[in-house]
Amino acid sequence: MRATNTDTNEPLPRISPVRVGATLAYGNGPWTARFGFDRYSKQDRIPEVGARETDGYTLWNAAMAYRMKVQGANLTWYARLDNITNKLAYSATSILTTTVFPAAPMPGRSLKVGLRATF
Repeated sequence: MRATNTDTNEPLPRISPVRVGATLAYGNGPWTARFGFDRYSKQDRIPEVGARETDGYTLWNAAMAYRMKVQGANLTWYARLDNITNKLAYSATSILTTTVFPAAPMPGRSLKVGLRATF
């Protein structure tokens, strides 16, 4: 997306850069697995004052889940690993990237394990 201030003819701040991604998904019975990535381009089309360029980055993610029924409830056990490579990245759309840089990068590697119940 290209966004321009029509009064000053400058780029608008905090516009998302081009992003592409892909995920491979596999399922067999109650098991599911996913592995994928999101690639964000650099954002260097910014206004002269009050914005910061951001580098491009790629975030890799993986997840596994197991589904089961217990009485009247559907249970899903899951494990999710985000930003597998622990890439240091800054969001072009976050005001924190401009106001408190470099203190507010995107989250590093994280593992979430849990149980979801629906009934």
